[in-house]
Amino acid sequence: MAPRRGRPRSEKARLAILEAAAELLLVQGLSAVSMDAVAERAGVSKATIYRWWPTKESLALDALFNEWAAARPAARDTGSLRGDLLSLMRPWARLAASRAHGRISDSRSPRSEPVSRAGGRAAAHSSNSASSASDSLVGHQR
Repeated sequence: MAPRRGRPRSEKARLAILEAAAELLLVQGLSAVSMDAVAERAGVSKATIYRWWPTKESLALDALFNEWAAARPAARDTGSLRGDLLSLMRPWARLAASRAHGRISDSRSPRSEPVSRAGGRAAAHSSNSASSASDSLVGHQR
């Protein structure tokens, strides 16, 4: 494999972008967030964001995963798929509910939606969402 050309990507910038995206998503909702706003809040250029994420939806999924990873428990076998999934999701749901903005507003609707549903909606918007979302979640688990 040929070495990468150009300057290496900054992990500090990536984390700043993910944090800015998560904050904006929590306040404004997916449809109201723009890459311009994320770039401004993170202190980076839009080009920097687009080097990592081709779409706003892929950035939203990664920001959601980054938040979820902070609360990820050790995988355990409860004896059922339902139990396994619940043991993985409960700590994340507790983390999301403990945040000041535990719900994401959608500018197209007067109602709020739980963070986990907003992430699913972001995945539905992504062109190859099913495979990219599952690859992200499963890949990061390994």
